[in-house]
Amino acid sequence: MIALGILLLFGAGLLLSALFSGSETGFYRVNRVRLVLDSRSGDRIARALLYLSNRPTLFVATVLVGNNIANNVTAMAVVLAATHVPLGDSAVVESILPIVVSPIVFIYGELLPKYLFYLAPNRLLKIGAPLFLLCAVVLLPISGVLWVLGQLLQSLLGQTPLRVALRVARTELAQILREGQDVGILEPTQRAFTQAIVEVGPQSVQRFSTPVTRLVSVPLGASTSDCLELARRHRSPRIAVRDPESGDWVGYVRAIDLRLSSAERVEAAEPFLELPQDLPVVQALAQLRRSQKEWALLRDSSGKAVAAADLHQLLAPLLKNT
Repeated sequence: MIALGILLLFGAGLLLSALFSGSETGFYRVNRVRLVLDSRSGDRIARALLYLSNRPTLFVATVLVGNNIANNVTAMAVVLAATHVPLGDSAVVESILPIVVSPIVFIYGELLPKYLFYLAPNRLLKIGAPLFLLCAVVLLPISGVLWVLGQLLQSLLGQTPLRVALRVARTELAQILREGQDVGILEPTQRAFTQAIVEVGPQSVQRFSTPVTRLVSVPLGASTSDCLELARRHRSPRIAVRDPESGDWVGYVRAIDLRLSSAERVEAAEPFLELPQDLPVVQALAQLRRSQKEWALLRDSSGKAVAAADLHQLLAPLLKNT
């Protein structure tokens, strides 16, 4: 009877070790797009897994605490077996039994579960989710303290886990795009364009803009012929216009409009779309399209004009590989 109890205790520790070790690998391999779709369709398990995946510090704290408890349970079972089960010379048993049991714990409690969760993360996470979530609730008083300490360390050290999360999300999206192309859903140009949006879109629009000191510009009231000559010399389809007295930026004129116009001087200009300099490229493109503008003036936090973002200049890095 004692031997059966020890065997059950050892099996419980081995099962918990496999669950937490495999779930840790599955967490980094799981397809979050599928989790989002399943959670929106009403799957409660997917919703709980998505909640934990959006809080990686809490998830890792739960895994660490659970793994330590599982290892302690298996170690306790080995100690009880060495001291209470008559297996021969106690000194020899106490020396040999941990050596015999260690490979079993490593293979079936660590290595094999990680490999299986690596191959099928979504399926195995859903199978083990009820037990894992139960353990997460039971261990919350301990893992919650670790989570709070982790948050404090991140705030003190200036860590930015959001960047890591975005990098993981971009990797997952790239994998999904590759799979889409392999099965024939996406064309290579579609995949290249989507990857360019993911890579370039979040970057600051100022990185792909022209500083105001390098803008081809004319004062308001300049002759049309001079503007056309300036546009031809600089091969620029647009010319920036500034106020001759204050030096402020009034807007811009297109060379084609000047060519078709009968006016001898530039008396009006298309106003710039004004944007903050740290706006992401994809948002700047959306606002330019929505306002039907071709040029945006970028201002810093103090309101000073620092650069100008050209619509075609922003589209170029997105279309270069398509």
